[in-house]
Parts: sequence; C-alpha cells; structure tokens
Amino acid sequence: MRQVGRWAMASGMSLGMALLVGLPVQAAEEIFFRYGLVERSVRTSSLETLIETGQLTDDLASYVNLVGLNEAEIEQLRQNLDRPLEVDGVLLSRFLYSNLGEELLEQVGAILQTRVGDNGKLALRAALIQAATSPEGLSAINVVRSLPTDMQINVRDALAVAD
Repeated sequence: MRQVGRWAMASGMSLGMALLVGLPVQAAEEIFFRYGLVERSVRTSSLETLIETGQLTDDLASYVNLVGLNEAEIEQLRQNLDRPLEVDGVLLSRFLYSNLGEELLEQVGAILQTRVGDNGKLALRAALIQAATSPEGLSAINVVRSLPTDMQINVRDALAVAD
C-alpha cells in the first residue's frame, strides 16, 4: 500500500509539473536590489544580452562598475548565468516540498522577496521546478526567466548571510 501511495504521489507531481510547464506565465522583467531606501534594478533582458553577446547594457554596467568586476570576472559571470546543472525536476520538486526544502526556501525567500516585500519562497520554488523541467535545464538565467513576477533582493540581509 505504501508503494502505491508513493507511486501515486510521484505520478501526480509529474503530471502537475507537466501541466504547469505548459501554461503561459508572466515572467519577471526585472530584479530589484534594495538596500535600505535605495533601490536599483537589472532587467532580465540585460542578463540575456550579456549571455548572448557579452555586452553590458547600461543598467547591468552600473552594477558591474559598482562591484568592480574586471573583464575575466564579467566573463565568468556570463558563463555561470547560463551554465545548466544536471538536476532531475521531479527529485528537486520532492526536495522543495519536504520539510528541509521548505525551510531552505523560507530562508532564501526572506532575501529574495516579491515586489511587495513578501517572502519569495513560493515564486522561487515555482521558478526552480519550472527551470529544472524545461528543455534548457536548470541554470541561473532559466530560474530568473521562470520567476512568475518581478522580485527584489534585500541586499542588507544577503550581506548578513554572506558574513
């Protein structure tokens, strides 16, 4: 009986993901970076331009200059944005719905928030699963493309985690 339950759950999750992947989605157009009252954004299309041509658009160039990336670091960023990871979408989904996965999403979602400041865990989970099940595979740019809405990164909290 337990085997049937697991099979039914896995089948249901697979069917659900297949249906969700086929639905049209309003993708994130911008990622906003908020530090206190200061807020700036980078367009998703700017990241795609960097990947495709190696060129920096004005909004992305301002961040690169602010952080002080050199040419080699910009090239590494370009490669890392589009580097797919070998991940099984169903296994990733199972993990993200587990207690440990939920806790991880809760913590990351406190930093990657919706534009109204809510925890971004649900949007992040949806984007990760959609990217992992897409033909292009799971990569940073595919996760950004799969975000259902514009998001904001709380830079102060991200820096606190990094320390």
